[in-house]
Amino acid sequence: MNNALNQYQDACDNLTDDPRSLLTVLLARDHVEEVWQATTDPRTLEQAERLLLLDDQLTDHLKRLPAETHEQLSLWRYSFQPSDRAWWWGSQPFEPEVDSTTSRWEWLLVVSAPYLWLPNGIIWAIVISLTLDITGRLFHGGPDFLSVFGAVLVAALLADSPLAEFVWEQLKGAFGEVPSLKQRTYFMLMSVGAILILVLGSIRSWGLPYLAVQCNNWGFEAQDAGQLTDAQYYLKWAVTLDPTHPVPYLNLANLYHEIARPTEAEIWYQQSIERQPDSVAAYRGLGALYNQQEQYQAAETTLLAGLARHDSDSMTLVTQDQTATIEQYRMLSHLGQAYFGQEQYASAQLVLEEALTLEEPIKSFEQQAGPDIQYRLAEPHYYLAQIYEQQKQYQAAYDQWGDCLRLLEEGWSTHEWRVQAKEQRAILREKLQ
Repeated sequence: MNNALNQYQDACDNLTDDPRSLLTVLLARDHVEEVWQATTDPRTLEQAERLLLLDDQLTDHLKRLPAETHEQLSLWRYSFQPSDRAWWWGSQPFEPEVDSTTSRWEWLLVVSAPYLWLPNGIIWAIVISLTLDITGRLFHGGPDFLSVFGAVLVAALLADSPLAEFVWEQLKGAFGEVPSLKQRTYFMLMSVGAILILVLGSIRSWGLPYLAVQCNNWGFEAQDAGQLTDAQYYLKWAVTLDPTHPVPYLNLANLYHEIARPTEAEIWYQQSIERQPDSVAAYRGLGALYNQQEQYQAAETTLLAGLARHDSDSMTLVTQDQTATIEQYRMLSHLGQAYFGQEQYASAQLVLEEALTLEEPIKSFEQQAGPDIQYRLAEPHYYLAQIYEQQKQYQAAYDQWGDCLRLLEEGWSTHEWRVQAKEQRAILREKLQ
């Protein structure tokens, strides 16, 4: 019996946090139990007291075991199948001792664990709504950048991702062990979810608007170079990355207008106006689009709204800058066409003649920009020539047909108008002779 107790004593003296040393102690305790039950010699009080002291030492160690070692102890019990009397194999639960100097965080987790469903549910709601919202943009043809982060967040909430494990290890090193696997999982998911939400919010607030501007610039450059497919790709990226930025909407509308897709162009013009109600260029483009579709009443309403957006000072020739002058000139030209299409010839003449008063400064803008740049349109001359013909102002009509023809030859290649202008000039020349 003394030999068995000596082996038990040696094992307890060498007991460490290594699970193998604990297994040695448990096997030594099994041997003590076998000898104790099998011996026929009288047991002494000294042996009993010694066994009780060693059992107390083992019990104290078992109470300090982490949750992972308790799980290992259960596996050992399943493998070795000790008797129910072998309490040291974990047949009875051991309540871990609470260290008041290091367990305040653990106590907080134990108390708050039943209520963690509320913030966890809030995170789920944010993730699901954000993912659905961003994924829906794919149906508009734009690539979805933010959904990548939404997917990562969902994955972190569903399983122990490497990032979640890393965060947990850092928190465990700072605050100590968390005794319960359920509490550990709650805390890990909440921490990772909060961190990813902060990262996502930071990227969306600061990084994405910058990327949206870059994509818009690349799209505009591609459109200017005639690379319309690339332009569409970059501009839709810009819209997806920052839906509040109005410029890509206008550029996309102009792109679809250029490639003769009026339905898409109208949608993007309207969205541009919604996001920037003072976008004169959007009103002008939408009005021109309605004229092409012979929706003259809609064109009139749109162009008048665009002209009303001009500041009162910018409506005077003296204070206009280059962009404002060109936009006003083109809107007046398109508005004259809208009146002409509705056979409101007096109103058409008034606004078209107002547009012509802006051509002189626009000529100087063209000279400054270079020989290949043309801002003036044949449109106001084309419709004014017909109005003057109706009024039998043949010389004025002849001059307007000539200006229309020169502008068409300089850059606005519309074969039908060129043929008509040449024919009408020939007819008027005979009348003037």
